[in-house]
Amino acid sequence: MRVLPHYLATASLMARALSQTPPGTLPSTNSTLAVTYGSTPVTPGIELPLTRKSLPSLLSSIYPLTSSTEVKNFPTITFPSSTNQIYQLLMIDLSINSATLNTSKLVPGIQVPLAPGISAGRTTRLHYWQTGLTFSPNGTVVNTTSPIAFYQPPAPPAGDIAHTYVFYIFEQQAGFAPPPAGNPFSQALVNEGMNRFSFDLNHLAGEKGVGPLVGANYFVAQNRAESARPTGTGTGSVSSPTAIPFLGGADRRTLGFAGAVVTTLAIALAFSWST
Repeated sequence: MRVLPHYLATASLMARALSQTPPGTLPSTNSTLAVTYGSTPVTPGIELPLTRKSLPSLLSSIYPLTSSTEVKNFPTITFPSSTNQIYQLLMIDLSINSATLNTSKLVPGIQVPLAPGISAGRTTRLHYWQTGLTFSPNGTVVNTTSPIAFYQPPAPPAGDIAHTYVFYIFEQQAGFAPPPAGNPFSQALVNEGMNRFSFDLNHLAGEKGVGPLVGANYFVAQNRAESARPTGTGTGSVSSPTAIPFLGGADRRTLGFAGAVVTTLAIALAFSWST
C-alpha cells in the first residue's frame, strides 16, 4: 500500500478542512459564504434535519415524504463587500439519482449529457438562482432583482442517500445575459416539468459576464422515513418496486390513497403535495 509522506497527508487534510465546497467537485473555493437557516449557521457538510409532518400513527407509515422544517424558508445570506460589485447566487443539489430521470424529457445540448453531480450516477438540480445581488460592507443584501429561479427547499426522496446542497456566489460582470427564451433554465421556463434538472454549473462559469467563484457553503439533508428504507447495497438506489418514482426535490406530484385505506380520513388526505 502506498503511503503519502506525513507532510503531504497533512496538507491534504488541511485543504479539505478549508474547502467550502464538497471535496472532488468543481468549481471549488476556500472562501466562505455565510448561510444561516433560522438560528442555525451552515458549516461545510453539516446535516440539517428534515422532520416528518404530524400524522395519525395509522397513516404515518404510508406517508411518502418528509417536509423540511429547518430549510423550508430561504436562509439569511451574508457576504461582506466593500465595493459596488454585483453578484449572482445559486443553490444546487448535487445528488440527484441519474437513473430516476427520463432523459427524453430533457433538452439535448443543455441538459443532456447530464451535468456531473457529487459522484458517478448522480446529477444536479437547480434550487435557486438570483442575479444582480449587491451587499453592504457589513454583508447584508442591499438590493436584489427578481430571481431567475425562485427558492425551492430540499426534499430528498425517502430511502436515498443524503443529498448535498451547495450555495455558490459568483461575481457578475458586464456582458452577462440570463438564459434566453426557450432555454429550460430561463426565468419563463425554469419551473416547468423537469427544467431544473441537470444544471451544469461549470458551463455557467464559462459564460460571458460570469466572474470568478468568490464564496460557497454546503449542507446535507437526508429523508430518513422508515417506510422507505433502501433494500439495496447502500449505493443510494431504491430497489423496492413499490417506491414512488422520484420526480425531483421540489416538483409537484399527485398522491392517491387506495386499497385498504379507503376511509373518509384517507380520502381527505389525498391531495397534491409540493415536495
